[in-house]
Amino acid sequence: MKFTSLETPENASQFSNISCSFQVKSHVPYEIQKGQALITFEEEEVAQNVIRMGKHRVKIEDLSVEVTANPVPLNTGVRFQVHVEVSKMKISVTEIPDELPEDQMRDKLELSFCKSRHGGGEVESVNYDKQSGSAVVTFVEAGVVDKILKKKEYPLYINQSCHRVAVSPYIERHLKKYQIFSGLSKRTVLLTGMENIQMEEETVEDFIGIHFQRKHNGVAENVVRRNKHHLAIQKTVHAQLTVSHFSEKVFSSVKATLDLSVFRGQIILESLVMDLKKMIPTLNFSPLGPRGRISVEGSFLAIKKLKESLLSKASSLLEKNKNFMSEGRKQDRQSPERSLPKGDNMVETLRTLVLETARSPEMIVMDTDVFLYLKWRCEFYETTLNKFNILSQERVDGDVTTIYLANAQAGSGPSSARHVKELLEKWTQALHFRLRKETFILGEKGKREKRNIEWACEQLQSRYHRVLTNFYKTHIDIIGSSSDTYLFKEEVMKLIGQKVS
Repeated sequence: MKFTSLETPENASQFSNISCSFQVKSHVPYEIQKGQALITFEEEEVAQNVIRMGKHRVKIEDLSVEVTANPVPLNTGVRFQVHVEVSKMKISVTEIPDELPEDQMRDKLELSFCKSRHGGGEVESVNYDKQSGSAVVTFVEAGVVDKILKKKEYPLYINQSCHRVAVSPYIERHLKKYQIFSGLSKRTVLLTGMENIQMEEETVEDFIGIHFQRKHNGVAENVVRRNKHHLAIQKTVHAQLTVSHFSEKVFSSVKATLDLSVFRGQIILESLVMDLKKMIPTLNFSPLGPRGRISVEGSFLAIKKLKESLLSKASSLLEKNKNFMSEGRKQDRQSPERSLPKGDNMVETLRTLVLETARSPEMIVMDTDVFLYLKWRCEFYETTLNKFNILSQERVDGDVTTIYLANAQAGSGPSSARHVKELLEKWTQALHFRLRKETFILGEKGKREKRNIEWACEQLQSRYHRVLTNFYKTHIDIIGSSSDTYLFKEEVMKLIGQKVS
C-alpha cells in the first residue's frame, strides 16, 4: 500500500471515521512480433529523444544492426478510484429474526442497543430493512461502536427469547473518477529491424541496453535500468507494457560491513576512512576495528558511491603496482641479478605474463560476483579471449577482482587487448544492472538443515542454467537475474519445506 497524499475532511463528522481511497488502473497488454523489442526508460524526455532520432545503429558483438525507434500506441484502458469509509459511529446488524412488525422491531433494536451492560450506548437512529433482516444503528457518542464490535454477536431479546444478531463495521464504498484512456506510451519505445539476428535474446538485450546508455548515442548515460526488454527474436509473444522494477530508491537505509585490510601496506587505513568521510558526508562510520573492519550505514545511493570510490582506489593502487613492475623490468635489464620482493605474488605473476608476451597488459577491475558470473555463466568471456587470441590473468581479492589482458602473440600490437578490455567492460556493465544475488546463511543452522539446503541447490543447478550457485562453508550465494534467483530460491524453500521470505 502506498500513501500518496493527506486530505482534509469535508465535514467534521469525517474526523471520527476511517477513510481511505484506492486508485485502480488496468495493465495495457502489447503484442510484439519477431525481431521487435520494447525498452522502457526512466525519463520521458529520453524516450522521446530516441523516437525523434528514428534510426539507430546498434553494435551487437561484431554485427552492426540498424533499428528503428517507434512510439508505442496503447490499447484502451481504464482507471478509477475506490473510496472506502469505515464509520466509527455506525454499525451494521444482520441476521435479525422476522418476529415483529417493522415499527416494533425498530424500537426493539433501539432499546436493545441502548443497554450499557452489553456495551451499548445512546442510539441516535435505526435504519431497519425488514426484507433483508438487517439494520444500520447510529450512536450518539464515539467509542460505543468499538465496544460492541469487540464481539461478533449481540443479544436481542424478543418475547422472552434471546436471539444472537451479527454485528460488523459499517462500511461505505464509492466509485469515483472512472476514466477510459488510450494514447501513446511516454517512456516506452518500440524497436524494430532485428528479424535476421540469430543470437540469444539476453545477449541482444544486453547490447541494446549498453547502446542506449551512452551519451554519444543521444541518450543520457545510465538512464536505462535493467527493466526486462521484452524481445521476440524467434517467436511471437505477449508483452506487458507497464514494467515494474526495483530501484535503489526503495531502500531508505542500508548497513554494510567493510574489510579494509586489503589496503593495509598500501595506505594508512585511518587516512582512507577520513577521506571517505569527507567524500560522502551522509554516511555514518563506526570506529575502525583492529583488523581493518568498519561498519557503514546510509542510503543505498551513498553506499553505492562508497563502493565505486573503493573500487577506484583499488584500481589506482593496482595501477601503481603495474608501474612499479614496469620500472622493475627496466632495472632488471641493467642488473639481471636484482629481483622483485618475493612477497609480491601479484606483481611476480604479472611479470611472468608480461615477459612472455613482451607487452604491457590491459587491466579491468570489477565486482567479484559479476566476474564469477561472467566467467562461469557467460560464454562471451572465453569466446572473446579465444577469438582475439588474448591471455588473461585473474586475481580475486575478496569483493574485488582484477583481470589483466595481454596479447598471446609477442609481435602483435596492443590494440587487440585494448579492444577486448572495452568489450568486457561493456558486458560487465550490463551484468551489473541485470544481476541479483540471494544468499542462504548456513552458519547458525544444524547439520541436517545445511545438508538439505545444499542438496536442494545441487538438484536445481541443472534446471537453472543461467543461475550461478557458489558454495561456501558459511553460506551459499545464488547469482542471476531477479526472476531467476527468486524462482530458484522459491523452489529451494519448497524442497526444504519453508516459505520464501
